[in-house]
This record gives sequence, structure tokens and C-alpha cells, in this order.
Amino acid sequence: MEEFAAVAALCLLGLGAYWAFFVFPRQRTFIKRQRIVQSLEPGNRVITGGGMVATVVSVDVDAGTTELEISEGVCVTVVSAAVLQRYEDDSA
Repeated sequence: MEEFAAVAALCLLGLGAYWAFFVFPRQRTFIKRQRIVQSLEPGNRVITGGGMVATVVSVDVDAGTTELEISEGVCVTVVSAAVLQRYEDDSA
């Protein structure tokens, strides 16, 4: 019976370590990206998952899409989740 308790305790410690090292960081990243997507407004400069720097033209919350201007007069529509972060240009 003592062996069972030791194995159970070891399994619980392993599960706790897995949760702390893999699940919690992913949850934090997901929540952070979700907040970024929810706060998008026209005029924001953003970086997409493909590495493009673009300006937000419009956001369609119902469809979950964002229209981005990647160059003057060139607009693309992306899934809002593809927006990774805001872009702050320090060289200007």
C-alpha cells in the first residue's frame, strides 16, 4: 500500500509540473493575444503571424477578420487571430 501512495504522489507531482511548465504559459500567451485582438482599432500598426507589418483598416468582430493595409492602396483581409502584436517603430 505504501508503494501505491508513493507512485500516486509521484504522478501528482509530475502532473503538477506539466501543468506549471506547459499549460500555464500557453494560457497566458493565449489571453495576451486575445486582448491584443480585442483592442484592435483602425490606424493601429501590427505584426501578423507571417511577419508582415501592416496598418489596421477595419475589424469585423462577427466574422473574426481584420482588414490590413500592407502598402499604400493594397489591403488584405486576415483572420484576426493572425495578428500577433502591435508594432512600435522606434526609428521615426
